[in-house]
Amino acid sequence: MAQNGHKSIGMGLAGTSNSSDASCIFYNPGGLGLVDKKFSLSIGASMAFTYFTYHDVAPSNYSADTKNPFSVVPYLFASANITKWLKAGLGVYIQYGAISNWGEGSDWKGKYLIQRYDLNAINLQPTLAIKITDHIGIGGGFIYSLGSFAFSRAVAVQSEASEGQVKLKGSSGGFGYNVGIKINIARKVDIGLTYISQINLKFRKQESEFHIPAAVSFKFPAENKFNMDFPLPAYASIGISAKLSDKLMIGFQADYTFWSVNDSMKVTFETVTKDLQDNNPTIPMKWKNTFTFHAGIDYKSSEKLNLRFGAYYDQTPIKDGYLSPLSIGGDMIGVTAGASYRIFPKISLDASFHYFDSFKREGTDNLNNFAGVYKIRAYFIGFGFTYAL
Repeated sequence: MAQNGHKSIGMGLAGTSNSSDASCIFYNPGGLGLVDKKFSLSIGASMAFTYFTYHDVAPSNYSADTKNPFSVVPYLFASANITKWLKAGLGVYIQYGAISNWGEGSDWKGKYLIQRYDLNAINLQPTLAIKITDHIGIGGGFIYSLGSFAFSRAVAVQSEASEGQVKLKGSSGGFGYNVGIKINIARKVDIGLTYISQINLKFRKQESEFHIPAAVSFKFPAENKFNMDFPLPAYASIGISAKLSDKLMIGFQADYTFWSVNDSMKVTFETVTKDLQDNNPTIPMKWKNTFTFHAGIDYKSSEKLNLRFGAYYDQTPIKDGYLSPLSIGGDMIGVTAGASYRIFPKISLDASFHYFDSFKREGTDNLNNFAGVYKIRAYFIGFGFTYAL
């Protein structure tokens, strides 16, 4: 879940129809055309704490937990009027990110599948938006995404008592776009539509290291280069929001993520030996497209203070037979809260809290015959400010 704009985060991450500051650049570029400010700036960050757990299937009592470090997820959005009907903006944000650290050098049962996995994609998005009428705005932005990837796992070379390790690390850039439209269909009702394209990260000639016991080190190149394609899925969203009174606004949103582009994970090495080939299968993923449903409220409790609450339900893209420490997933429920306090007429301090928890899911990785019960939970604490002129 992207952590962009504490106002929308507080409303269950529903911003397609109701975001009203520069964070529209991410949530709906069309909405930027209807932002009634000459200049808008939104800066913030969230501290992320994520936890994965694994339990062996009965009758075994074995279990393991990730040791994920906390991370910081920042964002910056700024917009300004060019003319009365044309706005320009810039967004810098993280759309996709993941970390899964089961421990390197530990006795973690799934070490031959994964020890650690890191992915981050930072998006830079210049945007233009047009105010067609007082009730319709359209907009679009070009996205450059800078992705970084790191992965490690154990390699069985002779026996469990004599194992090696492979580490992969790389970075890559990809291009995409974000387009949207926002329509005020009644004085107090807004509808928004957004589409963010697929972005293809092509990792080419990236670093790999093999740490292999000396007796069999000749079977694996100590240093090698690898190639890998990693698609970031496209995303479509529709939202509706309504002002029920001068103090209360509600919003609903449905997202559709095209996860089916994650068909498999294939790493190819420039130098290949038989043992390396035997230890490097193409990993089928076969993910499916999914929906996420959001709802949120914004309550103006005083002239200076707004309070927000929200929730969402997120479907897992992982099919039966493909559940593994590499592809953990159960349907998730998320809850959020947030607040904005106007310390000056043009500046507000923003905060949000976001927690999600997955349903326990038991399944098997058919390729590796690795079965277990998985669960995910995470929480985010965020702060920032908004300036409007």
